[in-house]
Parts: sequence; C-alpha cells; structure tokens
Amino acid sequence: MRLRRGDAKAAIAAAPHRISGELRTGSQEHFYLEGQVAYAVPGEQRSWRIHSSTQHPGEVQHWIANALGVPAHSVVVECRRIGGGFGGKETQAGQVAVWAALAAHRTGRPVKMRLDRDDDFLVTGKRHDFLERYEAGVDDDGRILG
Repeated sequence: MRLRRGDAKAAIAAAPHRISGELRTGSQEHFYLEGQVAYAVPGEQRSWRIHSSTQHPGEVQHWIANALGVPAHSVVVECRRIGGGFGGKETQAGQVAVWAALAAHRTGRPVKMRLDRDDDFLVTGKRHDFLERYEAGVDDDGRILG
C-alpha cells in the first residue's frame, strides 16, 4: 500500500471538471433498544446500590457519589448485559441514575425511575447534525484528481 499526499488545490484547479457542494445531515436519536432506567437502593452507612442501564458503570458511580456527597467506594453500580445501546447508554444513563439516587436519598427508600420514549427523547443528547462542504476536481471519466 502506498499513500501519497499532493497539492489538492493545484490538482483541483488543473482538473478538466470541478464539482462542489454541501450536504447537511440532521441530528439522530440513538434509539437504544431499552429506554433509560435506574433503580437506587440506599444501604448502610451512606452506601448505595444502583442498578442502571448503562454502558459506563464507572461514570454513573462517580456522578452519583458527587451528587450525594459520598466517596465513590460507597456507590456500587450494577448493570445487566447490555446490547443495542448504540452509544446512547455511554453517558446518557448518568442523569437518570442521579435523579433516582437523589429521590431515594430524600425519601430514604428505594426509587426506580424509567423514562418513557417521549421523555427520553426530550432529555437525552443526540448525535449532532453535520454540515459537510466538498470540492473535487475530476477527469473526463469521473476519476477524482484532487
């Protein structure tokens, strides 16, 4: 394999044909298979057991410890096998777990929180929209020259 870099601007300028334009793609919802859900259970001596639908239990642990003002080792986060998260459970699950933990802290009782799809779409992040601009120089056969 050989990779070469050249002068793209000069190649485009010298090409017999030029094409250019822009393409917009909208934002996308992750639309994971299982909605956001968390179950927070207060334990002894300010300890916590959190069941969370997350791809990143360590992050959920740190968010909850910070929100409750306890050391991270006081928070145990468990998650089932997860598949079909498409990246949406990487950081999105943290806020729902924190809300459940704060409610459990306030009431002193276990709290389960599950967002329905409409609420989930409103509060979780998306894959950002993009604007792509392109310019290319091509020969008479359509081969890209630059």
